[in-house]
Amino acid sequence: MRIHRPASLVSRLLVAVLVLGVVGVGAGPAGAASAQVGTAAQVGASAATDWPAVPGPVMAGSAPAPVRYGGYTWVFTTVAAGAVMMNRQDFHSQQWSGWTVVPGGFPAAISGPTAVVYGGDLRLFVRVATGALRFVRYNLMNDAWSGWSSVPGVPAGTSAPTAQMYGGDINLFFAVPNGRLGTIRYTLTTDSWSGWNTVPGSTSVTGPVGTARYGGWLWVFHHDPSGALRTARYDNYDGTWSQWSIVPGSADGKSTPATALAYGYLLVVVRSTSDQLRTTRYDLMSDTWSGWGPLTGAPQATSAPASNEGGSLMVRGPQGRIHLGDVAL
Repeated sequence: MRIHRPASLVSRLLVAVLVLGVVGVGAGPAGAASAQVGTAAQVGASAATDWPAVPGPVMAGSAPAPVRYGGYTWVFTTVAAGAVMMNRQDFHSQQWSGWTVVPGGFPAAISGPTAVVYGGDLRLFVRVATGALRFVRYNLMNDAWSGWSSVPGVPAGTSAPTAQMYGGDINLFFAVPNGRLGTIRYTLTTDSWSGWNTVPGSTSVTGPVGTARYGGWLWVFHHDPSGALRTARYDNYDGTWSQWSIVPGSADGKSTPATALAYGYLLVVVRSTSDQLRTTRYDLMSDTWSGWGPLTGAPQATSAPASNEGGSLMVRGPQGRIHLGDVAL
């Protein structure tokens, strides 16, 4: 898979410095498999602040999909009828707008949504019954939604899509019927979609994947049939994928992984078989994983967790309400 590359290795390292903030850039490993495991006590320091519920009527549906855009935290969810609902919280007043249907027509979605901001627009993607991927976009300046359109050239998928910005493009990931991880990208400057590809070495992918930008790489995560959490990462500089490897320790997970960035660490969060949120974190400087432990303070989960790529997470709680919390280390 070819993705737009920066002009030099210096550019790539600069991206890593900006992502890691005060942690800085260490001697990163050549492949994800070399990471070591830290002590379980490190995870004990991972906690979540108070997790208030999104107000208003309960919108029973898919796992939430949050994104930050235009001074708001947005949250989307697909409900049983196939409509996509939305709500948004003002950064300053902390007030929520209330639940409404995403305009632009009826997508008849059968998957949870995924959202990214690109080219000044908020862009939302879902899968429909044919397996096709459909999308809609919102522009804050015009306060206008487009109609729903189809992503061209995509085979029938078997999972919800996951969207991630990387290399100046939108990168979409989705499971395909042979258990491989499919991917396609959109480039704004040419207003065009690439042909679709499969991620090398991907097998037994049955559900949505988690993604992250960290240390200059694009990371993907998924559970294999044994319950292990597998990961690979894409290097934008040389256009290659790492080998797949297993995140150390027992995640005890049953959901799509969520990722968050906090204090220079990459955090991975899953819903466990006992409906806890469990987390591990990766430190690029030391090339170590912390080991798995509970995310203290989080509500009992009834959906997969989701993040807006900052230190914030969302998850459905016991009464079906969506809760928002910030990760603190």
